[in-house]
Amino acid sequence: MRRYAVLFGVLSLLIAAPTEADYIVTPLVEGMSSVTVEWGDSFTLDLDLSSDAGDTHNSAIIDVIFAEPGILYEAYEWAAPYVTAPPYDDSAPILAALPLLLDADTLAGPGYPDGVVDVELSNVLIGGTFGEGTLVSLDLTVPADFGYEGSVFIAASPDTIADGFDVIPSTGGQVFELVVVPEPSGGAVLLAVFLGVLRYRRRRGL
Repeated sequence: MRRYAVLFGVLSLLIAAPTEADYIVTPLVEGMSSVTVEWGDSFTLDLDLSSDAGDTHNSAIIDVIFAEPGILYEAYEWAAPYVTAPPYDDSAPILAALPLLLDADTLAGPGYPDGVVDVELSNVLIGGTFGEGTLVSLDLTVPADFGYEGSVFIAASPDTIADGFDVIPSTGGQVFELVVVPEPSGGAVLLAVFLGVLRYRRRRGL
């Protein structure tokens, strides 16, 4: 798995490079840029859109890049007025193909970098615009047999955000850190229960 992290390190530097941007796309979980999860846990990753110029747009193409393979991609949902369905939702993989374990072959072919674990969120509005806030949410799960412990970095890399034919300068915000830890063993769970009962009995004077 480590070769993906090396590739991701290079991409992270490119994403973090200083650039002029009106839109900043930041991956967050419950408003935070880092959370800890256990093997088997699910979480929702929000792509938060902020603008230093009060921009609005009606089309967006954003790549989400993962430092490690093996995360289960369960579903995604665009915020209104976007619609999570064809023909204007052109995300890849498509919703009907999910759930899917992500790896370097999830997106492959012309236009997609080799050896990178990523997904593409792409949509167009027919009427209306979107300004700021959570643009799209991804439902993800760390499989119970994930096997990897440590940080899994996730970055948003906007390809194009536009209002009609006017492309709005955009960049990825802070890289998200998912800290993955093993599920507690049965013995650890039993010990925690035992200690809890013991503290209760002491408080009750039993």
